[in-house]
Amino acid sequence: MKNKAFSPKQFLLLALLLLGIQAHSQQQEKQIIGVYPFANDGTPGCFQKANHYWSLVSDAINNTGRFTMVDRSKWNVTDSELSRQKDEAFLKSDFIVEQGLKYGASYVLQGMVQYVKAEDGSDYHQILLQLIDVQSQREIDQVTITPNGNICKGCPFDYTEGLPVYLRTNPEKAVEKNIRAFIANNFPLEVPIVEVQGTNKDGHTSKVLVECGEGSGMKKDVKLFVLERSERTLRDGSKEKVSSFVAELEVEEVQGKSFSVCAVTKKHAPKLTEKMNAKANLIVTDKDPNAK
Repeated sequence: MKNKAFSPKQFLLLALLLLGIQAHSQQQEKQIIGVYPFANDGTPGCFQKANHYWSLVSDAINNTGRFTMVDRSKWNVTDSELSRQKDEAFLKSDFIVEQGLKYGASYVLQGMVQYVKAEDGSDYHQILLQLIDVQSQREIDQVTITPNGNICKGCPFDYTEGLPVYLRTNPEKAVEKNIRAFIANNFPLEVPIVEVQGTNKDGHTSKVLVECGEGSGMKKDVKLFVLERSERTLRDGSKEKVSSFVAELEVEEVQGKSFSVCAVTKKHAPKLTEKMNAKANLIVTDKDPNAK
């Protein structure tokens, strides 16, 4: 008995079904993260700032395309509960873990916005962030984000010589940049280089196409970093994975959801060319390997 061939219509329906299954599978693979409504220190205008920065952080995480967000309305928290003293920046981790488990979250991020007045009379708002892994019930990261940068847990920080010029002129842009750095540090993007799209007069790679676009939150001028992944053998015979910096990239053009054209920093072009010619195991990430 002869096998009946698919008609064009049946083939099209089968292709759409397979694409739907693949898309559903990719959606299921996304981890769930909850961003708990940010607290504030009760000073005038701080409540509004807390909501603003909550939106900035939530949008930045959502724009990575790697997470499903817990809807804010599910947290069922009142405005009065979000106004706390500065020495009560974070809710207890067991409460946050309980909330995360309730909504199937892998991670919960909580934050507090505080008003700070510098010695020179200038003022600004800083954001305290705490990221918790729900399953292990442990803190992954805790930082204070200011327009001037990120502060590690327990690090002293003050403006004894007055506020930096760029903080006074565009603090919001600086805060947004540091929020993106926090997300990249904890949830780094890792994608391949697809192809070389340009070379300079010396024959070195000057432009590359990378597999990340709007779906990964890419924007023009975003900095990316090329790392080489390798292994080295320890004395006991075990293998240790090693990542080494190769080159810095800058996004020039975002091409749809999945791709971006990036310029290679001139001083790094020879090394990147060498590694690509040697078919080294290279990945592109948004996590700065030189960041503290």
